[in-house]
Amino acid sequence: MIARGGSENGAFHYKNALEPILSKGEQSYWLSRRDHQVVPVEDFLQSNIAAEAAHNPSVTVGRRLLAETVSQHTGAPFHGVLDSLQCCPAIFTGPHSSLCLSVSTFVSRCLAAKAASTRTCSWGFAYECSTVSLQSKNGVGPGWLEYKGTRHNVFGVSRQTRDSAVVCARHGSWTFRSLADSPHLEMQEIAARISAIEGTSPENAFKQANETLCLTATEKTSGVLAFADSGTASLIARHLAIDGVLSRLLLEKDLRQRLVKEIGIRASLTPRLLPNSTDFFWFISEGCRHAARISGSRLENKRLNLSISFSRDELIENLIEGRIIPNLFLTFMAICILPNLTCFGGHRQMIYIPLFKASVAAALQFEAGSDAELQGESVWLPDVLQPVAHPVSMIAAASKPLLLTGALLAPTFQKDGLGKTRLDYLDPEWYAEIKSGHHHRL
Repeated sequence: MIARGGSENGAFHYKNALEPILSKGEQSYWLSRRDHQVVPVEDFLQSNIAAEAAHNPSVTVGRRLLAETVSQHTGAPFHGVLDSLQCCPAIFTGPHSSLCLSVSTFVSRCLAAKAASTRTCSWGFAYECSTVSLQSKNGVGPGWLEYKGTRHNVFGVSRQTRDSAVVCARHGSWTFRSLADSPHLEMQEIAARISAIEGTSPENAFKQANETLCLTATEKTSGVLAFADSGTASLIARHLAIDGVLSRLLLEKDLRQRLVKEIGIRASLTPRLLPNSTDFFWFISEGCRHAARISGSRLENKRLNLSISFSRDELIENLIEGRIIPNLFLTFMAICILPNLTCFGGHRQMIYIPLFKASVAAALQFEAGSDAELQGESVWLPDVLQPVAHPVSMIAAASKPLLLTGALLAPTFQKDGLGKTRLDYLDPEWYAEIKSGHHHRL
């Protein structure tokens, strides 16, 4: 249940509540190719998280609401989650929601667990975006799993379904039975363990399978608590239920209009870097995602005749029922910016977060801090690090659910990681835009 009423900080002042957050430069979660050195993973995590923990020792409402949401969606005790957020104020946001058999998801979760153990906390935290479709192109996306040169269609669905179905959308039944047809014995073993799972959405199926295959933590061992966009929808509903920063940004008309304008300005200058195809939320209908635009006091998709009131109660109801989900701006405001967490993210997030912060600062008419790490020669940490073996091999060989820890990762990484991950190959349009330097105009 969501507690109604109350305020975020008593007497509310935008400047007092947000300026300390928006004026602070980003913590370094990117690795420059100019640093040709081998770095211990533990040292890197400790140096990037310790400063944030010292900078924000008090419990903020943003962290409390995040702790409530993570507790609800993972079953972990609220006070333990909140204590871990205070001790280890970091969130790992790189991969999309997928099976932990995927190397990027496996590495990101192990990194979150490593961060928690490095800080001697119970849990680390991972957000895995599920507002995407099952495939971005043939053979690529959450609906695919590569192992020993074979690309597996994890749900065994058609190309049309992979192209249109959104990972977080509740529509139909989702099973992993097709994995039993894999030519690899390890994959067949894993398929047998998760053959009985039926998810109400791909996200729900991934969650059940990952909980079957991997332990997140034990009473005596640090681990990772992961959530996806069903969790962020609940988190945004919690923010809307109180008279705080995020609810006022959305519900005060003049402020909302300025915010839409500022995000639009930055998106129009670099459309490849900052997508802006919807206003704050997406509509979800019949398993698919649809753009939503604010028109007067309503949120609409006129082509599909979808419309709801842009009001506190109706937004909360539709978030809880899964008819709308937050976009990237609201998600990163709620999981990273307002809770003041260091974000270890994907290569696109090095641009998203500073531009979102700059948009809010401009809408509120004060200056945001500069970001020294906003540069093109950077890489995605989960792609630089390597597991000691492929996750499929390790999980198949385990006689019980595998405990994800930092010990499953190589203990060091090479800071000159761009040559290994080939961002120009993985995401050429994005890479070209970054190398052009257009984002520095913002």
